[in-house]
Amino acid sequence: MAADEWRRCAEWLVRCQILPAEHKATKKDATAFDLAQALRDGVLICHLLNQLSPGSVDLRDFSSRPQMSQFLCMKNIRTFLQTCSKVFGLREIDLFQPHDLFDVKDFRKVLDTLSKLSKTSIAQKKYRGFPPETKTKPYEDDDEDIYGNLQELAIENDLEDQEDIYDVVYQEMRTRSMMTCVTDLAASVAMICAQSTALEPKTKRDHCLKELIDTEKNYVDALQMIVQHFIRPLTNQLQASDMEIVFAHIETLHEVHKNFYVELISSVTKGTPKLAEVFVNYKTKLLVYGEYCSNLPRSQAHIDQLCQNEYIRTKIQECERRANEGKFRLRDLLHVPMQRVLKYHLLMRELIKNTDRNHEDREDLDMALEAMQDLSLYVNEVKRDHEALQLIDEIQQR
Repeated sequence: MAADEWRRCAEWLVRCQILPAEHKATKKDATAFDLAQALRDGVLICHLLNQLSPGSVDLRDFSSRPQMSQFLCMKNIRTFLQTCSKVFGLREIDLFQPHDLFDVKDFRKVLDTLSKLSKTSIAQKKYRGFPPETKTKPYEDDDEDIYGNLQELAIENDLEDQEDIYDVVYQEMRTRSMMTCVTDLAASVAMICAQSTALEPKTKRDHCLKELIDTEKNYVDALQMIVQHFIRPLTNQLQASDMEIVFAHIETLHEVHKNFYVELISSVTKGTPKLAEVFVNYKTKLLVYGEYCSNLPRSQAHIDQLCQNEYIRTKIQECERRANEGKFRLRDLLHVPMQRVLKYHLLMRELIKNTDRNHEDREDLDMALEAMQDLSLYVNEVKRDHEALQLIDEIQQR
């Protein structure tokens, strides 16, 4: 496979409407790792199969927001490989191994699989494949130079936040981005947000502070929506054990973030307490996200199970209509907390980036960033431990 095959693959993914035309993997200065990074979590390649053969992958069978979880990313990749075999007829010898993509151990093999997929009869009915049907040279030394260091780059780089890419696909798949969910929820409570939106940003740092305050208010309102329009009305409709599984920790998060938001407002408008102190002091209270995020797959699976009962399904749909005119399903809203907690260190990093090194708060902000990075690592570690135990249970039950 020639050294530019990754570019041919990127072009094919654009033709298939999986990558946006302006994605950085299509730029002149792009590298093979840019494409590998976009595919590593398995989301886009699963959507690719549905683009080639609608319905070949059930959207419920893979995680559309794996959030850097190795378990969920690998599950997505395995779903892709199984579907390539069962639906598209690829042979086992044609398929890469999951770690070839997730750890980018053998990206050349990944490209080879995608090329063979592109030339199946199903795929050819919609889009021409890659590479063109011309004689190709055997692997050359420069191929190794291009693909040989990708695994090292994967170790050095976290999986990207690819919401813009996913949104392009979701427009076709009618699946809404979770952060778009937060934004749209904000529009419906604009009057309530008046205090935070009234802040007048004058510098880049001010804009960072305003974004922090505004998005926190939006998040508190999203939690309030779940409590008011789902938990309260469903308490009399569902068993207590069902409520505990579906809405575990939501009310706790709501109370924590109402107070957290008040202190953020006080910090930004009055200067007390210091912003960094708020984050450091709340780190312990936010550790509950480890349990929340670990329980989320169970919560969503339980919702699906409950909705098999027509009466309960109707009641949940009524709550969805009252809450947001049916724009978002309950299972979508329950994703918002996981999205939020994994954003704090990014917001803090951006604030530090736009804070002068001589600013009196700079050193304390570094401590706040460290606290939020620790929180993100903790949440991901708890999730991984939980997923590992779940995988062991699944294996033992086979």
